[in-house]
Amino acid sequence: MNEARTVPRYGVDSKAFAAIGYDVERQILSIEFNSGHIWHYRTVPNDAFQAFAGAPSRGSWFAKYIRGKFPAEQMTGLCPQCVKTTEPVIGLVGEQCKTCKSEIRAVEAHRKP
Repeated sequence: MNEARTVPRYGVDSKAFAAIGYDVERQILSIEFNSGHIWHYRTVPNDAFQAFAGAPSRGSWFAKYIRGKFPAEQMTGLCPQCVKTTEPVIGLVGEQCKTCKSEIRAVEAHRKP
């Protein structure tokens, strides 16, 4: 099972993020960006998550205190076959594309996670 399924996320009102979540025991911050991609940030202390979750501008807080400061792993990717179509399929890395059954792969992000 893709680890993205193991950290519950909840929707947030944000220009950058669709949902965020945190696993206290494993110290994993899970962020679903508005693009649909999900990234996990490891070794994030609970107080950092609480500050991020309550920040007036989560995007600014993320850029200043999370991005590039913690190990990051992309949980979602694109189907290598469907990416060539007008509607690329985003899915969980390692799982099958629902459209063509190809394996979803992580891709280089255009921006830093």
